[in-house]
Amino acid sequence: MKPLATIILLMGFLQSFAQPSQLHTYNPIPRLGEEIQITFSLRKQDLTSLAEKDDMTQEERDILADNFIGSGSFKTNKVATDTGTVTIGPFSLTFGERTYHTGVLTLKVYPKLPSNIRQGMWMRYVEIGEHGYLITEQRVDTKPKTEKTSTGVSFSMGDAADVAYAELNKSKMEKLGLKIISSSTNTATDTVDKIGDEIFSGTVNYKRCTYTIEKQVNFKGPIELTKKLFDNFPDQVYTEDIVIR
Repeated sequence: MKPLATIILLMGFLQSFAQPSQLHTYNPIPRLGEEIQITFSLRKQDLTSLAEKDDMTQEERDILADNFIGSGSFKTNKVATDTGTVTIGPFSLTFGERTYHTGVLTLKVYPKLPSNIRQGMWMRYVEIGEHGYLITEQRVDTKPKTEKTSTGVSFSMGDAADVAYAELNKSKMEKLGLKIISSSTNTATDTVDKIGDEIFSGTVNYKRCTYTIEKQVNFKGPIELTKKLFDNFPDQVYTEDIVIR
C-alpha cells in the first residue's frame, strides 16, 4: 500500500473536544490522474450503531445531533498518481490543547482508459461498508459534421445532444435486490488516438455515471452486470462486464 500525506485545505467549525473522525469519498475507484474530493466529519464519540438504526426516537436523534462537531473537505489529484491500492490518512489535527485523529480511507486506482478504443463501455465496482459504488464510463464516436459554405467546406464536432448513452435500468436492478440510493452523471469529451489527418478525430463524446448501491434482503447474488440491465446499450463496441457478489 502507498501512504499519502495531504494537507487539509478546508475545515468546518470545530469545538474544543472530539476524537472519532471518518474519511469519505464518492469515487473510491478513481482512474489514474483523476482529482478526488474527500470529506471528513468529527464527532465526540463513535455512535455508528445508533446512527444505523432504522427507527429512532426523538431523544436518539438529539443525541446524534449533539454528538456532531464539524465537517470539511479537500480535493487532491496526488492520490491517483499510480495504479493499485492507495491509503489516505490517518491524519492528526491539533487545535488548542486537543488533537483530533481521522481514520484511514483505502482507494483502488485504475489505469487510464485505453486511447486506441473510440467506442466502448467500461464498468468498475467496489464495496465499502454497507454500500457498493458502481462507475460506468462510455465513449461514443460521432463523426464530424461537414457543411458547404460560400467560401468552401466547414467542419465541426458531432452534436453531443444527439448521442444516446446507455442508462442503468433502476427497476431491473431493484428486482434483483440492488437499490440505487443515489447517482450522478458527467458528460464531456475524451481524448483518443487520432485517425491519420482527420480533423476532430482526436476526441470522442464521453459520459461517466456514478451509482451508490445498497443490497436489499431479496439480493441472492452473484449478479453479472450485462447489457440486459441497461437501456440504450451500444452494440458491437468494446465492453467490460463485472459481477456483484
